[in-house]
Amino acid sequence: MPDANPPAPSPTAAVDAPELPGQVGILTLAPGARRPEHQSSRPVVLEVLSGGGRLLTSSWGERLLVTGDEVQLPAEERHALEAGADGLVLRVRRTAPCCEGC
Repeated sequence: MPDANPPAPSPTAAVDAPELPGQVGILTLAPGARRPEHQSSRPVVLEVLSGGGRLLTSSWGERLLVTGDEVQLPAEERHALEAGADGLVLRVRRTAPCCEGC
């Protein structure tokens, strides 16, 4: 018998972007939705394609995000995202770590 109260769909949808350098994904957050604190083993570049919101990081604190912003996060930087009233759409690109001796 189906559950009479199925769980609400997640307000977050993302294109899978494997933990490989150069991989790109699109993360879409509905208005007011949050992506809980997480981290990547690779440096990450976040590009705001539309909407806005907040980026919360372990080392910088809070940063407001608006369309056109680009933010580079170092590997292992713990961060969370929160969409504003218009939602938030990000291009997420994992990059290769800098080579030693640069």
